[in-house]
Amino acid sequence: MILSLILLVIVLQSNNYMSLFQVKNEIKNSFKISADSAIIWQKNFPLKWEDYRMKPPKSPHFDALTTSGVLFKIDSQTKDFVVVSTYNYFYKYQSWTTKNSPELLQHEQLHFDITEVQARKLRKVLENYSIHNFQAAQKFLNDSYSRLIQEGVAMQNRYDMETQHGRNLVEQAKWEKKIHADLETYKAFSNPILKIKKGTIRP
Repeated sequence: MILSLILLVIVLQSNNYMSLFQVKNEIKNSFKISADSAIIWQKNFPLKWEDYRMKPPKSPHFDALTTSGVLFKIDSQTKDFVVVSTYNYFYKYQSWTTKNSPELLQHEQLHFDITEVQARKLRKVLENYSIHNFQAAQKFLNDSYSRLIQEGVAMQNRYDMETQHGRNLVEQAKWEKKIHADLETYKAFSNPILKIKKGTIRP
């Protein structure tokens, strides 16, 4: 099972103009980022059961919960670019398990991988975008955020349904092949640090 978030924390500045996009403070403050609390998605560093730190609820309806999300924030700006980071995080203290089987862990890992696919799609959208107007940029970012959230949630739910939360090994194998292919398709957007082009900024 998955709880997937894309958190946008974006501040753009031009002279004295500042705009804050997609403010979700109540969510953002609940998911503090530190080496102890979160793991960045990396190809050769899969999740381990000891990464699941949250105590499971009583009488859960499924065996494990993987909480992941994409944190998008401004790192720096130049005259021509806005440099942003778009890391896909696994949240240790919002993730739990009741079983420690390798099959279940493989199923949960793919939830994290699906979030990485969505992160790469977001990076592709941003890399091909040029900021000319802050109000238009806000709408574009919010629309892109909403679309990717809906698409990601639908994919995660379909994954759980078709694999029966990893119990259907034939469907699990099909999904692993599909998601690994998707990661390869968007391989060019695997770098979490990217530059958004600035055009002539109009207030």
